Amino acid sequence: MYLKCSGNRPGDDSIGYYKVVESYRNKNNEVRQRILLNLGAIPHEKADILKALLAAYRKPDVVCTSLEDILVTEHKDYLDITVLYHLWQKWKLDKLFADFKFIVPMVINRCIDPKSKIGVTKWVGKTILPEIMDISYENVNPFAIYNELDQLNQMEEKIQKHLFHQLEKKTDILFYDITSTYFEGESCILCARGYSRDHRQDKKQIVIALVINEMGYPFYWKVLPGNTQDVTTMVDLAETLKQDFKIKKCTLIFDRGMVSDDNLYFLRDKNMHFITALDRDQIKPLGLFDLSIFTEFDLSKNIEEQLPGFQKYDDSLYYQEKQKGNTRYILGFNLDIIKKKNKELSQAKKSRNQEKLRKQLDKELRSKGMHKVIHYQLVEYKIPVVRKDNTTRTVRSFQIKPEIREKEVKKATTLFGLSCFTTELDKKELKTDKVIAAYRSKYLIEQSFRVIKNMIKLRPVYLTISERVQAHVTVCILSYLLLMTMDNMLKNSELNLSVSDALAELSDCKANTIEIKNQDKLIRNITEPTFIQKKLVETFGCKKVLRKSFYKKFLEKMEVKKM
Repeated sequence: MYLKCSGNRPGDDSIGYYKVVESYRNKNNEVRQRILLNLGAIPHEKADILKALLAAYRKPDVVCTSLEDILVTEHKDYLDITVLYHLWQKWKLDKLFADFKFIVPMVINRCIDPKSKIGVTKWVGKTILPEIMDISYENVNPFAIYNELDQLNQMEEKIQKHLFHQLEKKTDILFYDITSTYFEGESCILCARGYSRDHRQDKKQIVIALVINEMGYPFYWKVLPGNTQDVTTMVDLAETLKQDFKIKKCTLIFDRGMVSDDNLYFLRDKNMHFITALDRDQIKPLGLFDLSIFTEFDLSKNIEEQLPGFQKYDDSLYYQEKQKGNTRYILGFNLDIIKKKNKELSQAKKSRNQEKLRKQLDKELRSKGMHKVIHYQLVEYKIPVVRKDNTTRTVRSFQIKPEIREKEVKKATTLFGLSCFTTELDKKELKTDKVIAAYRSKYLIEQSFRVIKNMIKLRPVYLTISERVQAHVTVCILSYLLLMTMDNMLKNSELNLSVSDALAELSDCKANTIEIKNQDKLIRNITEPTFIQKKLVETFGCKKVLRKSFYKKFLEKMEVKKM
């Protein structure tokens, strides 16, 4: 049934002759029309209203109402949640955690809006996750989340092997490093005082060891006591990679802080290749390089002439290679580091930390390697202070008079530019420039720690039971896995977006509940996707999440919250 116009009134194009007609089939199965009602001459504007009414009659989902009566009664996070859950499924983690209620919400929450464990139990109800996972979180004891942390900790080895199995063909090059994170509270048996990479010497901490492949994907991590030293972790790592993961051949890239003769001998004995670097104070005892040329180095003069026997790697790095036994040593000289240190020293002339006492100053200068460069005197002086009653009192203080030893400055800054890469890989297996490039790529694992700490909010740790602390770290690592997956997909796309930007774009697409005031009508839909949102779901390989046939079954499960 619909409205049909048979023509306009002569001399007035705003009015037409209308009738209500319906289609039917005659005995010969031919489509015909019959008139149900002649409306006569009516304005086209009013006819449009009648058309809308007839459309509502034909389609039960068409509603006639005023704009004021349309109420949006509920929003749930949709697109960012479904994309992250798609990536969770991509790693086949949905099957691994099929019997858990809170692990998925904890991991996805860390990617988007990190909250406390109890906070997650409230947050999940504001997302589409309960509908996707087909789990009701009503009347669930929120403290059950801690029981799942206990279970998660028991699954740590199983999770790691699950991830490794999917990465097995991409583990020829592995990056290893450790970091620390601090505690609020001191009751956990794992926490202890040690070298703080967070610069929080006032807090106890734990140490976290991590292995990632060259794409940045993690598959091994371990929580260690807070006073664990870098160099002591290497043997345990090598044993784990060989025995637990059955890795027969790989190249392990790790930081210079883990280098010791014993560790390198152990790796050779396990037939594991390595690429690492030496500390500056380990270079001279090698007896392979003439370091005297750097003591009088001058940035303003010709670089190549001052570096005989060196080759240019790029505009900032020059290198020279020597071999001792089966081990190659590549001495690098970085001009950018020298420029950076020169800038730091020039700022030191401004006498920062003027109110600190001598002991504090000595400690600060020594930690920065400037104790031989900067000498100082503490000169006492008096400051008049006006009291509230306008009387004056005198306060004794000190002023720092720094003395910069220019000769030591030149020597110190040039030595700061030295580094020494080392590997036992033969030149036929890996050329010198590839060795340097591989070691420089360890920024990937340094970046992973920054993301885990800053974006995923690993720190500070408030949990006190060691098993739950370890499970908290596992949750953060799994969150990082999802974010790293997004990052790699974005790098291979035409979109110039960071992971944070992408998640922010996706977060604007919600699952909405719309009600019609004073009518028994309920509409559920998602926010109209933008062009960028459509490109993002295409990039992440989940265009289906924007199809009505996909999201309709989840929206139908949403509970109605009356205004």
